[in-house]
Amino acid sequence: KSGGVQSPGGRTALSGAKSPTAVAPAATTIALEQMQNDDAFVGMGARTGDLSPYAQKIVVEAFVWLASLIVWGAGADLDTINNCNGHCGWQIFAGLGSWGFFTVILILNYLCESGKMSRYGWFSHRFEMQLLLLPCILWTPTVAVVSARGSSSNAVSIVFAWFAFGGSFYAVEKAFRSFREEDEADPSPIGIKENPYIYG
Repeated sequence: KSGGVQSPGGRTALSGAKSPTAVAPAATTIALEQMQNDDAFVGMGARTGDLSPYAQKIVVEAFVWLASLIVWGAGADLDTINNCNGHCGWQIFAGLGSWGFFTVILILNYLCESGKMSRYGWFSHRFEMQLLLLPCILWTPTVAVVSARGSSSNAVSIVFAWFAFGGSFYAVEKAFRSFREEDEADPSPIGIKENPYIYG
C-alpha cells in the first residue's frame, strides 16, 4: 500500500504534502517579518508617519536651492542693477554660488539613491555634513550685506536671503542626524538583505 490517504474522488494524496491552507500562514508570517525589517532600515519616521532625518535633509536642501535661486534672480533684476551700490554684486555672487552648490549636492544624493554611487565611498554622510557648513559660512555675511541700511536689495532678496541662511544651518542639523543614524548598529537580523535604495 502507498503511504497516501484515499480522497473521496478516488485519488490518493500523499500524507507528507502540505495543503495550500498550511502554506499561506507561513508565507504571511515571512512577509510580515520582511516588512518589519524594512521598517527598521527606514527608521522611526516610517512607524510614526513622519519623514526620516535623511528625507528632511533632502527637503531642506531643495528649499535652500530654491531660495538661493530667488536671491540670485532678484539681484540680477534690471531695477536692482541700475540702482546697485555694490551690495547687489555680493548678492548675485552668494545666490549663484549657493544655487550651484546645492545643485551638485542634490545630484550626488540622487546618484547615491539610484545606486550609481556608493554612499560608503567619498560622498559619505559625514562628508556631506561637512560640505553643508560652506553655505552657512557664505550666507552669514550675505544676510548682513542685503539687510544693511542703504542696501539696494529689495524685500524679496532680504526675505529669501534669511530663509537660505536659516535653512543652511537646519540642513547641517539634519545631515548630522542622518550621519548618526548611519553609525548606529544594524537592527536587522543576520542574513536579511538590505534595500540599497534607502540610504544609497
